[in-house]
Amino acid sequence: MGAESHAQRARERAEAAIRETNRAEAEAWSIGMERYGACPTLPDKPTSEAAT
Repeated sequence: MGAESHAQRARERAEAAIRETNRAEAEAWSIGMERYGACPTLPDKPTSEAAT
């Protein structure tokens, strides 16, 4: 039983580390986009549509 609880705690710590990494990556992406002023995942409108 001791090994199982140790493994469970290790899994929980790993999951928490993954969540923190994902949060930090999302924050870094957001800050980068604020500096860039756009969202690279969204296509730009063609010039003809942008004028309307």
